[in-house]
Amino acid sequence: ARKLLAQVNLKLQRPDVAAQVLAPIEQSNTDDPQLSALLGVTKLRRGEIATGLEMLQRSVARQPDNMELKHDLALAYLAADRREEAIEVLESMPAGSARRDSLLIPALASAKDPATARARVDQIVAASSDDIALLNTAATFYAGIADYEAARNVVKRALQIDPRSFITLATLAGVESAAGRSDDALSAALRAAEIDPANQAAQLLVAELANRKGDVGLAIDHLEELRAKNPDAVQARVVQARAYMQQRKDKEADVLLEEIMPHAAGNPEVASALGELYLDSGRFHEALRWFRDAARRDSDPTWLLNVARAQLALGDAQVARETLQKLSASHPDSIPVAVQLIQLDLRENRKEAASARLARMRSAHPRNPQLANIQGDIFMSSKSYASAAAAYEEAAKLAPSSAIPLRTYQARRLGKLANPARSLTNWLERSPNDVPVR
Repeated sequence: ARKLLAQVNLKLQRPDVAAQVLAPIEQSNTDDPQLSALLGVTKLRRGEIATGLEMLQRSVARQPDNMELKHDLALAYLAADRREEAIEVLESMPAGSARRDSLLIPALASAKDPATARARVDQIVAASSDDIALLNTAATFYAGIADYEAARNVVKRALQIDPRSFITLATLAGVESAAGRSDDALSAALRAAEIDPANQAAQLLVAELANRKGDVGLAIDHLEELRAKNPDAVQARVVQARAYMQQRKDKEADVLLEEIMPHAAGNPEVASALGELYLDSGRFHEALRWFRDAARRDSDPTWLLNVARAQLALGDAQVARETLQKLSASHPDSIPVAVQLIQLDLRENRKEAASARLARMRSAHPRNPQLANIQGDIFMSSKSYASAAAAYEEAAKLAPSSAIPLRTYQARRLGKLANPARSLTNWLERSPNDVPVR
């Protein structure tokens, strides 16, 4: 009965309650592989990555033919950014399963051999004739390696199966946005909203993309319509408040912030979103208040990481460091926590500490693009421009984005290296409509 109740709470996104339900039987049933797996998933959802992984590994070792356990273990490896191990587990499962392949494709995004990974995804796509969700996952993979034409081709296949699919049109909007084609991205989102006017996610997508494109009027029109049809649409208020803040319409934004507050009082996600709005508007004390409220209500390390961000914004570097060190002790494998600490080390000119911390993390996560990128930042801080350029180029191979070519250009220019604009021209060949880079 306890296992069933814990499973229900996990489905309701309440891992803390699931942990409380399982606590009385956690020590007395250590030989039960199903309980061990359930405990492992619960601990993962609570951010206890190392302990959760260990439990799932034991469960799979006891039942190597249990595909459900292997699926959970692969998810755990992905959560811990241990993608090579996730690939190994997934490849040991029977081929042809869309559920398996939907995890295998994102795992392959950071594989050691990009060419082999690309070929493997091509094989999966060729064998997936009518699975829309899998085709969308593949399109996201191709966009992630900046092969936007391949991503569009896969999206076209998905739209031929279901021209009215919101998930496919949303994927197309994401592909075009990543490619720097903001008009095409917004057009795809508008198509989704026209097909299903009652779809809140479609209206929010239009508003987000219109706001990003600078068409704040269009964004607000869609948000007002959404709020009129759905008086409790909290996310619409969040997006609209952000749009007003960008226009410096503080009074209008404050009205929406007041409307969001009652929803934030018992919801850590909404409290955190409210904190982000205050942080972006420079109201750091209010941001800290709501981030702390989220952290008190839920064990997700993201909330406490946000607390540290607000503390830094207030200039309380020592207090922020204490918060981050507490987080690092409980979540030693957390890349966002490590990155925040490294950035704080650099800010306080603790370059040796930053380098040592980064070396530990890169040893555990050698193919993480965020860590490769911050490696470049460390080299930049010591004016080792050639090494910085090499680190940024490595990050670009792992996860292409328009920000990295700009950093590479800066490093090569400051280091007086040959052809400093090479990274920019290479990126524009892939993304000719990227206006900031051009």
